[in-house]
Amino acid sequence: MAAHYYDADGNWTTSGILLDHNNFTTYVTPSAIGAMPAYPGSIELIPGASSNIGGFIDFHFNNSSSDYTSRIIEYDSGVLSVNEHAYVRLGTVTGGIWNGSAIPVANGGTGATDRVGAWRGINSLGTNPISTNATDTTTEWGNLGPGMAWYDTASLLNQQPSTWGILLNYTYGSDIFQIWNAQNGGPTYLRSGNASGWNNGWRQVLDTFNFTSIVTPAAIGAVTSSSLAKVATSGNYNDLTNKPTIPTTMAWGSITGKPTFATVATSGNYNDLSNKPATFAPSTHTHPISEINNIIIATSKPTTVTNGALLFVYSN
Repeated sequence: MAAHYYDADGNWTTSGILLDHNNFTTYVTPSAIGAMPAYPGSIELIPGASSNIGGFIDFHFNNSSSDYTSRIIEYDSGVLSVNEHAYVRLGTVTGGIWNGSAIPVANGGTGATDRVGAWRGINSLGTNPISTNATDTTTEWGNLGPGMAWYDTASLLNQQPSTWGILLNYTYGSDIFQIWNAQNGGPTYLRSGNASGWNNGWRQVLDTFNFTSIVTPAAIGAVTSSSLAKVATSGNYNDLTNKPTIPTTMAWGSITGKPTFATVATSGNYNDLSNKPATFAPSTHTHPISEINNIIIATSKPTTVTNGALLFVYSN
């Protein structure tokens, strides 16, 4: 039956229908009163144009009286947050490429929608992430975790090798290992440390490009040919300096350190010999006739002895 009533403006109307137990379920439906059906085919959340969110769903575990135990909320268009941590972005994957907005690295995403950007987003530690000598510690680098940092300002790190450079930070627990490569193609440096601090400062890595500039004679305590005297390589007496003056003649009496000579050494006199024999007993021997003086030529057989010698020389 028709219902007669005054509307909100005070006007008398007959457009309503009086409800009773026979027609109640016909007119009082979930959609009519803005309620959700017991088994909805879809749910649409429309919080309003000025709400700055796309709506949210709250869960109350074990009938909890808290505001919620879990919440799904749309903070940005196409971005769902689960309990303020996990983020889901709407998009599609076509040919292995993500077509949609990127999830920030801080929220567990890669910060990019392609592989290269994703790698940079995850791997990058930013520019000058440690910016004072005091905070350049193994603890701070361990807190940053593994990754690559870009430096463009000098002296931010202890013994910083160069103004511009790429720093690779590797961490395993409290152990830190770092590689520094100068931006201008300069040398590579290494350093490492642990929970006790840095084991050493930056150490330059030797290679074929910097070997000769680092491994110098002075660095290893060696000398070069340019630092040697000329005689070292020529071996020539004339290349000696401060050579002594050597006299061409010298009086015997001016010579020092002489041995003590016997008198005969300078006299040459037989009489100056000591321990001369009194006699010279000859032994049996022969002489050629040319060595015999005062030969007497006999004309017959020798019958006499002349000067103690028998003559056996015959003349025909």
